Amino acid sequence: MTVGQYAYPMHFRSLGLLMMTSATLAQAFEALPNYSALVSNSASIKLQRTPDRLGFTISPLPGVDISPMSIDAFFATLVHHGELILGHEKFVLSVELMRAEPKNLRPWQSCLSCPISFDKQENLMNTELSITLLSDKLGYTSLTNFSRAFHRWHGTSPAAFRHRSKP
Repeated sequence: MTVGQYAYPMHFRSLGLLMMTSATLAQAFEALPNYSALVSNSASIKLQRTPDRLGFTISPLPGVDISPMSIDAFFATLVHHGELILGHEKFVLSVELMRAEPKNLRPWQSCLSCPISFDKQENLMNTELSITLLSDKLGYTSLTNFSRAFHRWHGTSPAAFRHRSKP
């Protein structure tokens, strides 16, 4: 997580300049998905909006495995850039990661200073949503991308996981 403190907007060339010259942090983050291909050839980034929050979902491109450390570095970089734009660090409200909780949470807690939850697969067991609607809610661009990522994490399809988990 500390890698984010060493990533500055200038490292991202035109995307970094775009973010730093945006009028607001929301405007900077809203531009990111449209230009993410400039800095990554392995994932797509989707912005999720609610009336009071912005969120990001990272989806691997077909056939690409993404290391959890890469995702952590991306979010740490976003936090660092947000701090530079705002001049303070209290803008991340929560983080949800769909992977097992690490043994040491200190790096996440010190970087993000907000509630962090891991292993978000309980959404699949505790919802009546179809798997297609759930993949949309989680920010995946397609059911195929969600199913592929889920299979990498859990070794089974979302439907099989849900079926096994029911009492």
